[in-house]
Amino acid sequence: MILPQPGITRPLTTTIWVGVLNEETGERLPISAESTTVPIHTLRLNADQPTPDPDPLATGIGAQVGDWGTLETANLHHAENTVALTLHWTLSGTPPADYWQFIHLIDESEQLAAQLDRPPDPWLATGLWRPGDVFVHRYTLELPPDLPAGTYTVRTGLFDPTGGTRAPLVLNGDPVPEDSLIVGELTLP
Repeated sequence: MILPQPGITRPLTTTIWVGVLNEETGERLPISAESTTVPIHTLRLNADQPTPDPDPLATGIGAQVGDWGTLETANLHHAENTVALTLHWTLSGTPPADYWQFIHLIDESEQLAAQLDRPPDPWLATGLWRPGDVFVHRYTLELPPDLPAGTYTVRTGLFDPTGGTRAPLVLNGDPVPEDSLIVGELTLP
């Protein structure tokens, strides 16, 4: 079920829980050995989604993700011990899985130096994304304190955490190697 909700700025999900109360005492009665409530339904709450203003510092990407989405832009910012990454998505379909985003920092010898894996949106699983949705997701990758000086690439993509399968990425008509898209580079002194 999908309900429109004015005043919220992005879609999210909510779950309806039910329980039984003793009318006389107000006490919750057990429904099972473990709980006095049970979930009965999950709802998607739609937002009034204004199209985000283009970030003048973002890099145009235009990578196709499966047959259901486009990674439009990426903005990478390096601060002292973090890398901030902002990704702008548009949806033309529904992802076939509840994907997680990976952000990888790769060193000059192609070794993983730091990583962040998490759902793109903790309030709305990707399997509930719909055609027409627009998302801007922000990530902060903590850099290890002992990271040596050098040039690093930042790569991203989506993967199914239940089996590790990555969502297919296509850039300029060509498959992206390992479905791991380079979205920026940084040099550490």
